[in-house]
Amino acid sequence: MTSTPTAGSQSFPPAVHEGIARIREQFKRDAADRARRQQEATERAQREREETAAAGRKSMQGAIDLMNRIKVSRARDRAT
Repeated sequence: MTSTPTAGSQSFPPAVHEGIARIREQFKRDAADRARRQQEATERAQREREETAAAGRKSMQGAIDLMNRIKVSRARDRAT
């Protein structure tokens, strides 16, 4: 009488183990790629926020400069 392998002691052909190892490696590569893309997206979003803030500050400074020029011009007109 031959003994039947129990669940856990069953051996698989080497090709099955190699296939499982390849799949695990692919999962690791995919996870690393996802993490890298997420990091790049985070950095890109941060750069865009900083650029938008800088443009907003520049625009606000331009508006302030324009208002000051108008004030000076009006003061000059009243003085004459």
